[in-house]
Amino acid sequence: MNRRITILCLLTATLMVPAVVYAVDEDQGDHADVRVVVKDSTITSEIKAKLREQHSRTLSRIDVDTDDRGIVKLSGHVWSQQEMDKAISIARDVQGVREVKNDLKVKHDD
Repeated sequence: MNRRITILCLLTATLMVPAVVYAVDEDQGDHADVRVVVKDSTITSEIKAKLREQHSRTLSRIDVDTDDRGIVKLSGHVWSQQEMDKAISIARDVQGVREVKNDLKVKHDD
């Protein structure tokens, strides 16, 4: 019985989050930032997932940071220019991304 109640509460909370986040009026000062943070983290998560789908060890280790204006910053090391170009292309193709700033470096074997 307790497990059912717990599952029901978690399910209800999960379903309510989008409604609460999108119901926030942007004219309410600090509360408007809640929607922006969710959107930014969604963009970041989607880019990271798409990089992992490439089955490349270096692409999956790229740092992705998104600001509140949809500007994505990629940083870290890749093994080739082709991997760098692929990462930038993946980031640009994600909905909500306005600009991609590339701080990736090609790492050569030392």
